[in-house]
Amino acid sequence: MRIRTIHKDVPLLVSKPHILPALEIAGIKTTHDVLFTPLPELLSRLSTAQDILTTDIIQLQDEIAAACAVPGVRGDELLEKEASAIGIMKPYTFTALGVEAVDDLLGETLYGPYVVEISGTAGSGKSTIAMQVALRRLSHEIEATALWIDCSGDFSGERAERICQNLRLDQATTMSVLSRVQVILSFEIEEFQNALDNIEGSLAETPEASLRYIVIDPITPLLAGQITGSSSQGHATMTNVMRQLARIAEDHKLTVLVLNKTASSPTRNPLSAFSKTTAKPALGPTFTFLSHATVWLSVADATPRRRDREGKTHIVEVFRSRVGVRNFQLFLGLRSNTPDSQHIAGARLIYETGQPSHQTQVKLYHTPHSNSIMYLFITIKVVSI
Repeated sequence: MRIRTIHKDVPLLVSKPHILPALEIAGIKTTHDVLFTPLPELLSRLSTAQDILTTDIIQLQDEIAAACAVPGVRGDELLEKEASAIGIMKPYTFTALGVEAVDDLLGETLYGPYVVEISGTAGSGKSTIAMQVALRRLSHEIEATALWIDCSGDFSGERAERICQNLRLDQATTMSVLSRVQVILSFEIEEFQNALDNIEGSLAETPEASLRYIVIDPITPLLAGQITGSSSQGHATMTNVMRQLARIAEDHKLTVLVLNKTASSPTRNPLSAFSKTTAKPALGPTFTFLSHATVWLSVADATPRRRDREGKTHIVEVFRSRVGVRNFQLFLGLRSNTPDSQHIAGARLIYETGQPSHQTQVKLYHTPHSNSIMYLFITIKVVSI
């Protein structure tokens, strides 16, 4: 953890503010550096700093160890805290994505204080779904803001505007929504970590901040170069980044959507309901367990039945989820060719036995391509862990 992130919880750094910049100049930037570097080496690296005594360093180690210690929490207190956070963050007058059946299934995953991984094949709609969730929230809350960390240079303001148009927002509302989306370019892990530190520090100074979503699109190029078979440092960096994101989400009551690319697999992906799924989320098996949920997107192969329809067939699965644990599949077909009307789609709930239980109707108010025929086949599979 970066020392700057917790410096307000360290009395010595509050009473002697000159120590923190001196530490950073000496390359002592993390709590790990302070706690696990031998004292003689720390003193040597700080030998040119002024007004820093040996007793200061010893006191700093003790206070940082105390600040990093995890406090004990009773189960009932934790339950009350979680319920309170969800109660504050839940959108009561609208749904997160805008597709009722999907919103009912995913529930608080799309708006709770969680880190949600969205992975999938190229062109499957990872960025589009993340953008629609964020923009939809901003369109209903006039003070809400979102932060988009662009790690590939592919953020498109034009696409964001099109999504606002598909949400049927007027021009004034569209401009208001887009003005509350802040975009940061980050191509290196060091500048990304600095950005997270600045974000966390800014949120700590302004508890009333209205930030609702942080989207990282995609995180793969930042971390892929760090992970090697010969060193564990890359995995440590990945773990620290994801833990910091989880801490930001929990402490400041916001949702972090982490987009991830794919890696090939020699065999089928056992987490998928489909035997032809051989791809899997990138960054190794550890990464999946560092998020609260993993959502997988893919584009289905064309079949004779689907070739007659315009548009693509998209598949959505939830590989793992630590929130909103459910144990069924939902098959949802949507078809749209009239832009100015509400669209009705049939949904069939199928339990793991494979037997249909009942039919239901789903109102679809907004479609990604409302001016053309669109057929969307959504399959959702949730596996509890």
